[in-house]
Amino acid sequence: MEEKSNKLPLFRTKEAKGKVAFRVFSTSIFVGICLIWAYRLANIPRANERGRWLWIGMLFAELGFGFYWILTQAIRWNVVHYYPLKHNLSLRSDDPILKGVARQEWTRGGCNPEV
Repeated sequence: MEEKSNKLPLFRTKEAKGKVAFRVFSTSIFVGICLIWAYRLANIPRANERGRWLWIGMLFAELGFGFYWILTQAIRWNVVHYYPLKHNLSLRSDDPILKGVARQEWTRGGCNPEV
């Protein structure tokens, strides 16, 4: 059976606004995380000081949070929004039910199927 090749897009992609402001904000947070790591590493309590293991535990917790934050920035660095093109859905499909859905007129009170 031969499949029909439809080239109509179902979504329109737009880049998010405010990328520069977000990148400046993210960079400042990254610098803050690095400064916290440097402080924790430079001021580890000596072997017999009270709270040494708590300090080391906090260092590992902050390292884990920092690495998680860096990994999740890859997703947020280039934000795009997808807007569906509903009229193209009915044109791409041969299903009569889908064609009927696209032809319905949406009114304030709901859907008017008689149109």
